Amino acid sequence: MTSDYVVDGSVALKWLIDDEADIPRARTILSDILSGNARLLIPPHYISEVGNDLIMAARRKRIAVHRLAEAWTDFLSIPRVEIPWHALLGTKTFDLARESSLTYYDAAYVALAAMQNADFMTADGQAAETAQRMNLRVTLLR
Repeated sequence: MTSDYVVDGSVALKWLIDDEADIPRARTILSDILSGNARLLIPPHYISEVGNDLIMAARRKRIAVHRLAEAWTDFLSIPRVEIPWHALLGTKTFDLARESSLTYYDAAYVALAAMQNADFMTADGQAAETAQRMNLRVTLLR
């Protein structure tokens, strides 16, 4: 039986940039996804968020420019299931962002994990705390 993971952009960046913390744990999650032992469930903004994070990492000299295109290609090749935006997800995300200190974008990951009964993986302490208060299965990477 496969597991469902909701992995936010903070963890995806650990798959792509070598100066991140907790890379071995992050890459174990990626290995689960690549081997088919887990499905990666994503909200619609995930691709844009990680793309922006990669561009910003290059501008900050955290990833070499020659490695940037390769990292983007690697990222796009990761199997994923995009959960389409719908009114219920939008409302749950909005309510969660309003009731917590999370941005709407970060709340979308937590809301998606809750709605899909998925494991939530993040390096964002506030997102992890919010998910824990909701009794979700959370992995906090540093």
